[in-house]
Amino acid sequence: MSARFAAAVCALILLPSITLAPARAQISAGPCSRPTIGLALGGGGARGFAHIGVIEWLEEHHIPVDMIAGTSMGGLVGGMYAMGMSPGEMRALTESIDWEKTLGPGPSYADLSFRRKEDRRDLQVNLEFGLRRGVSGPSGLRSGHEVALLLDRLTVAYSEIDSFDQLPTPFRCVATDMTAGEAVVLKDGSLSQALRATMSIPGVFPPVERDGKVLADGFLLNNVPTDVLKDMGADIIIAVDIGTPLGDKESVQTLAGMVGQAWSVMTIQNVRRNLRLATVILSPDLEQYTSLDYQSSGRIADLGYAGAREKQAILAPLSVSDAEWDAIRRDRQSRLRTGTDTPLFVEVRGADAASNDAIRAKLERYAGTPLSPDVLEPELTALTVSGRYESVGYTLTRRGTKPGLLVDVQQQRSGPPFLRLGLEANGAEPDNVRLKLGSRLTLMDAGGRGSEIRTDLAAGSQYLVSTEYWRPVAGRLFVAPRLFYREDSRDLFQQGSRVAEYRVTERGAGLDAGLASGRKSEIRLGYEWLHMDAGLRVGSPVLSSMEGSVRSAVLRWQYDGRNNPVVPTSGTRSGLVARFYQAAPGAERDFLQLQGAVSTFRPLSPTRTVFAMVSGGTTFNRQAPLAQQFTLGGPFRLGAYSLDELRGNAYVVANVGYLKRIGQFSALTGMTTYAAMWLEGGGVFDGQEGDESAICLSAGLVAATPIGPAFVGASLGDSGNSNLYFVLGQVF
Repeated sequence: MSARFAAAVCALILLPSITLAPARAQISAGPCSRPTIGLALGGGGARGFAHIGVIEWLEEHHIPVDMIAGTSMGGLVGGMYAMGMSPGEMRALTESIDWEKTLGPGPSYADLSFRRKEDRRDLQVNLEFGLRRGVSGPSGLRSGHEVALLLDRLTVAYSEIDSFDQLPTPFRCVATDMTAGEAVVLKDGSLSQALRATMSIPGVFPPVERDGKVLADGFLLNNVPTDVLKDMGADIIIAVDIGTPLGDKESVQTLAGMVGQAWSVMTIQNVRRNLRLATVILSPDLEQYTSLDYQSSGRIADLGYAGAREKQAILAPLSVSDAEWDAIRRDRQSRLRTGTDTPLFVEVRGADAASNDAIRAKLERYAGTPLSPDVLEPELTALTVSGRYESVGYTLTRRGTKPGLLVDVQQQRSGPPFLRLGLEANGAEPDNVRLKLGSRLTLMDAGGRGSEIRTDLAAGSQYLVSTEYWRPVAGRLFVAPRLFYREDSRDLFQQGSRVAEYRVTERGAGLDAGLASGRKSEIRLGYEWLHMDAGLRVGSPVLSSMEGSVRSAVLRWQYDGRNNPVVPTSGTRSGLVARFYQAAPGAERDFLQLQGAVSTFRPLSPTRTVFAMVSGGTTFNRQAPLAQQFTLGGPFRLGAYSLDELRGNAYVVANVGYLKRIGQFSALTGMTTYAAMWLEGGGVFDGQEGDESAICLSAGLVAATPIGPAFVGASLGDSGNSNLYFVLGQVF
């Protein structure tokens, strides 16, 4: 009788009693040869970190794992162990990962190019449509670029294996073919791509296209792949189920509860079916954690360890002797790959021919140098910040015996062109809420590589049509001609009361030349001409005339080093505008204006931030026409006053405040809530009796949402005036 046959007979003898009564059964190999043990790891998001603790307990008790099959997070943990990582190494890795960044919407705000920063800052609805094939939204809320880089780094040493059976532990993972509605078992090809496919949550991450299939998370059809282990020849199957149990009647009374229940109902039947094939079922007590608790990896792993320990009586007979355990470990170590050959060439695929050539030229210096992910990955991320590419990954390849670096580019499926949306509501005056809907259409490479045509449209409290053609001319130098039409309302106050509202129309053109200094700053020098026409809409005719030509030379400098366009928690943003007016309606002669602003945010802890903001402007003791005067009022500009209530030829305002994060829904949704409190001081100055200054104490709540920041606040001034307001759109 062969050893393999004996093991199978032994497993068949044991299987019925174990399956029917797993809580009481005892496994005993007896005189039979050791049965083959397979480990099936289920999906469940962050709850999947429990698998690390299970593997840790099995190793400590010398229970070998001969093969692994996993789905979703079970696929990731199973893949890491199959590649030879120890439980300790897996713990250290998962605890060190910045999950908020890794699961974020794409390149971090700090990594974006300056123009893409402007897009995110100006239109804060976190949704972009592509117009390449009609109007189409993104295939996922997250690009998956950072996840792909993580997987590329983990798997690069195994780039050239022919089968996942060549890993230190044979491995399979499961994905779902979204076009055929079938489960797909991934057993060869790119290991990084396979892990990405099994983790691609539909609607959150883009699907993975592989072998003509469109693959997404395997949890939909096979969340605990015991059947895969059966097909691989496992005699004993240990299944780890970390899925969220079905809730009761009360738990489904909310939208979030109903959505979570729907996901569980969708997968419960395939889980129940596959658990019947398991010899031992481990279900760690993870009730206090959800699938989104990525920051709790260590504590969740501890619960997995405890779950395995609870089944010690059943699992203990699978333990092998010290000598056999050492032999198993040596065999596993013999297939471990820890290093890579130095790439001697660079190959790029996935984009159009011109883009492939440009990227290859940019990365050519990596040929002939040892592969360093810490150096290469930021370079690949930099390629995504223009918006042209969804993700850029890497692996190793060969031309004959010559090793090389293969860079895989995933172009944006839907664009360019791209369309971003914006929604703004300003309720600084409860009886005069200002609502604006906006959009930005960006066409890339129009008339030359790297150039852009940006068209802004807005309707509501402001009507806007603006088109700028931005074209690089040499290195970082650029030119930017533009045309615009703008119509909005401007209020005039006297002694705290609104006395008139004018509707101001401006139409004109401008031409700038500038320097784009890296990702954080831009400087422009240009000339602008416009025709202004103001008509009284409500109130008394305070102004005798506000119609005519406005001509000005403008110098603009902007710097943005903040970490987030919606609610920053670190970094600094600053800007300076110097404008020399040659002509303006109501101006007796030319005049110069200078305006600057700086805001800085400094974290005290992961949940607490202090900030300071200062801005000011001057007309250098000249009298500017009303349309060109500075105004204060509204949130962070003396919030106890109405918008534009204070007006003058010079101003200064300063804020010092504190932000406290009081709620975070998840790294996947990006929804976070903060409490804020700040002190404001400043005023407007004419050098006349109209000088006004104030100090305000303000507080509020701000929620970072997919449609931008939603802010509710209140301000109390030192003169007894107060204001309660809300803002949807740009706050800080």
